[in-house]
Amino acid sequence: MTSTTVTIEVLTNDPPTLLMQWQPQARGQDVHLAFETIQQHLEQSDQPMFVMVDLSQMITMPIPETVRGALNGPYRHDKLREWLVISTNAAARVVEQMLARITRRYNVRWFRNRTEALAYLESCKKS
Repeated sequence: MTSTTVTIEVLTNDPPTLLMQWQPQARGQDVHLAFETIQQHLEQSDQPMFVMVDLSQMITMPIPETVRGALNGPYRHDKLREWLVISTNAAARVVEQMLARITRRYNVRWFRNRTEALAYLESCKKS
């Protein structure tokens, strides 16, 4: 996906993981496109996927677009294994709590940095 403020890329295939990288000033339209791209990857996957969301550089979050984008697509998708969120941002936690209350899905793990998130992914690899 091509965007200036939110990008999606395949991080690894073992375990299957997408990386959603947010820039400091994420734009609503980019957030929307990013969630559509994640949805497409999940639809095409033959197995559950992790989505690592790196918010470590994010300063502002377009909350309405984030909530709508997650709810209307990947947040409830059967092939979404877990969200691995890298952030200490309070707004991100509020959004996650709101999504969990609405969907009754509790599939988010929080990490302080990418090193922690990658170590968790490593522990989930096929033996």
